[in-house]
Amino acid sequence: MVFVLSTIVYLAFGVLVLQIISKASGYTPVNPFMKKVVSQYESDSIPTQLEKRDLYQVFFYAFLFRVLLLVASAIAVRIFMTDSESLTFSTFLDHIRQWDAKNYIGIAEKGYANHLENGKPIFLVFFPVYSWLMRGLSYIIPSYEVCGIIISIICYCFGCCYLYAMVAGDYSKGVAKKSVIYLSIFPFAFHFGGIMTESVFFLTSVASLYHIRKHQWLRMMIWGAVCALSRMHGLLLLIAAGVEMCEVYQPLRLLREEQGKEFLGFLRTKAIYLLGIPVGTLIYLYINYAITGNPFMFTKYQKEIWYQGSTWFTNTLTYVVENALTASPMGMVRASIWIPELTIFILALGTIVYGLKRHSNTYLSYLFVYLILNYSLTWVISGGRYMSVCIPMFIIWAEYADRHETADRVITIVSALFMGIYLTGFLFTRQII
Repeated sequence: MVFVLSTIVYLAFGVLVLQIISKASGYTPVNPFMKKVVSQYESDSIPTQLEKRDLYQVFFYAFLFRVLLLVASAIAVRIFMTDSESLTFSTFLDHIRQWDAKNYIGIAEKGYANHLENGKPIFLVFFPVYSWLMRGLSYIIPSYEVCGIIISIICYCFGCCYLYAMVAGDYSKGVAKKSVIYLSIFPFAFHFGGIMTESVFFLTSVASLYHIRKHQWLRMMIWGAVCALSRMHGLLLLIAAGVEMCEVYQPLRLLREEQGKEFLGFLRTKAIYLLGIPVGTLIYLYINYAITGNPFMFTKYQKEIWYQGSTWFTNTLTYVVENALTASPMGMVRASIWIPELTIFILALGTIVYGLKRHSNTYLSYLFVYLILNYSLTWVISGGRYMSVCIPMFIIWAEYADRHETADRVITIVSALFMGIYLTGFLFTRQII
């Protein structure tokens, strides 16, 4: 299975690169086979001009959905508690404050330098934006848990507005609506309302993607820099922005036609904005340096404490496939981590293959590198949570489902069903990380 999946990955990568080069150079191959490879179908969707009322409605329904999900979570907690226990707001927060949530709260409360374990600032592995926001809001609301939930919900709601606006502009309101729904009910999307950084990363990445598609490069750069300060994956926006710029301004064509002045103008007025995105990462590296004297200390802690490092994606796929398909005494972990991760990889890869000739290379390139990066870790146990923010995947699902009613029903029912299962497991400290 690993051989088949990796072969599809390499072939998809090759086709995607050829399509990007063809558009960036303004050159259409003469060879019939190559011409067919790089050609793309024209979308039959009709882009929509939005009104403010549309975005108000998106925000309202997104907020309502998160509130209802919190209520459902409280009911689930009460049902599975013993009769001798009582459900209070404090005990409910205990069930929400799982896994990495405690670390984000610790950073917000004490800062990196004072939130230690065995005298070491090992929590430098967590990026700072989410904790900084909690710290700021805590001056108004004295509970870090409540601050974290509020920030997650607000960022999620604004992120849904950006997603809806972006997709409606590229496709239609119907596709935009489905994109928001599919992202919201993805089996691991309950993290958007918890004490995790997913919502902050979602807002900053989708806002940057929106401005990339609108060719508003300064705004793209600002959002991209904040995104890169919220998670290392924010650097992937460089790929999306670079592809969009190459296809719109065709710098390879300028070089091929020896238009040096125009090429330098492209670098000076457009490509220069790409340099702003890594600023967020540089700030994070400086934090590491200021506290430990080593800007890359977080990588050491990742390996020593979390057994996490980088590897080729086929190595990751090998152990994911083995753990998912091989029965073991740890059946709970198999069902909560490995089977979902294998399933999501196959679905995401299938989404890329389907989208190659139908969707924007900007979306596809971001989806591709996001998928491969998340599956290039030596111990990926949070793949489901990471992929809940794989924005282009939900857009492509929505475009397909908008033309196939049965697909819409299947995606909605299956996603909602498994979200309920994994949310309940998370609330009771199962291996859903």
